[in-house]
Amino acid sequence: MADLTLSAALIEQLEETARRENRSVESLIASLLSERTHSLPPQLSQANAVEVERREAILKADRLRMYARARTYWAKENNPRQHMTDDELEEQFWLFDQNGIPRLKSEQGTINVPESPLQSILDSVSNNPEVWSFGKANLTPERMREIMKTEFVDHLLARMNRPAVPRDE
Repeated sequence: MADLTLSAALIEQLEETARRENRSVESLIASLLSERTHSLPPQLSQANAVEVERREAILKADRLRMYARARTYWAKENNPRQHMTDDELEEQFWLFDQNGIPRLKSEQGTINVPESPLQSILDSVSNNPEVWSFGKANLTPERMREIMKTEFVDHLLARMNRPAVPRDE
């Protein structure tokens, strides 16, 4: 164990973030360091690193919203899972099924979840790349996955940041 001197403002920010995420400050710092070291390839430029951090923050915020939604569901059902921390859910959460029920990884194989249409498309691309290449040699299954992880995220973010269009009712 070692001592580390931090400014009062930084300590306050760390404690507030840890409280909001239902975790200890040590756990928060460890996960931030882990995310930082695992998510960034070593030779990224500073601009790319900032972009990667921004994307990771968006994905993390989305996961935290899902965990809150799961806790709300479990609270209505008086299920003890409602008391799971963000760290526990980070390791154990799987998905919301077709009925909106939150499921943990331990439930994999015990319930039947219909295949996602997006996964069906990706499987089709993997199994029949010549059909999906549209005459473009670089549209491989790997490239399709890369597009889904990067360009599709950019597309969704752009749509989310667009001003709402008033509907005629």
